[in-house]
Amino acid sequence: GYRIGERTIRPARVAVAEPQPGATPAAAKEEKKADDEESGGTEEV
Repeated sequence: GYRIGERTIRPARVAVAEPQPGATPAAAKEEKKADDEESGGTEEV
């Protein structure tokens, strides 16, 4: 949704579910790794 300060202009049209017990965040780790590889990695020059 959209907000200006504390006022909601348009509410979000999505719902966020609670994580299931025992679920592992492996997909998020793999996604982060892929993003780093695409951008040239996280090494400083």
